[in-house]
Amino acid sequence: MEQYICKNCGNEFSGTFCNNCGQKPAHRLDAKHIAHEVAHVFTHADRGIFAFIPKIITQPGVVALDYVEGKRKKHFNIFQYLIIIVGVVVFIVSKTHFLENTIKDYNAGEASQRMSMVQQGITRLMQKYFNVILFAFIPVYALVSLLLFRKKGYNFAETVVLHCCIQAQQNTISLVTLTLVYFIGTSSVFYLMFFPLMVAVFCTGLAFRQFFKVSWLQAVVKAIASFLIVNILQLIVIFATILIIYGPAIFKDAK
Repeated sequence: MEQYICKNCGNEFSGTFCNNCGQKPAHRLDAKHIAHEVAHVFTHADRGIFAFIPKIITQPGVVALDYVEGKRKKHFNIFQYLIIIVGVVVFIVSKTHFLENTIKDYNAGEASQRMSMVQQGITRLMQKYFNVILFAFIPVYALVSLLLFRKKGYNFAETVVLHCCIQAQQNTISLVTLTLVYFIGTSSVFYLMFFPLMVAVFCTGLAFRQFFKVSWLQAVVKAIASFLIVNILQLIVIFATILIIYGPAIFKDAK
């Protein structure tokens, strides 16, 4: 039987895998090998990204619980998926000018010139740093969930995993919503803003029910509570930012 020197650890072995580190015998790269590796990532039967999408949409709490319990090989890497899906959503938000059009349709000429300028500035800031804001508030959501379900015995890191799964689920659904908004047209954007809010509450409730093993009523009530608490904190941060940048006079001008 042919002997190989493992390129990864230097161990000499025979057979299909290195008996020291588990790597296959490595050969010189070619286009066929790279194409196979890329296809493998996306289409592998039980761990590919396409197989993972329906799981994260319908079972975010189950995926999170599996990860927390150490059953990690059966799913596509949740953190890798979250980074990919957020990147895609940010790209679409930027290219479709979703946030600018939403503010424009909402104002419809009613806001003062200065207030419109502030709103546009905030919109550009949110669009530019959407991914940073999203990732920054995952620990906040996790902390709120930890307090709401403190009797369940989970730690902070475990609830962070849960909210990574929830954000992955919500951004996957947002991808569909944004595509729909783009083809319907900007006149309907403002009304479609309410749909993502309802979806966010439902998705969080579903994840809470699956992860914490609670009733639908308790899951939805605590999802609403979590959503309200975090969004109040977000509003405080936004108003504080406006005060720092423009000063209190801006609110007098907005009346």
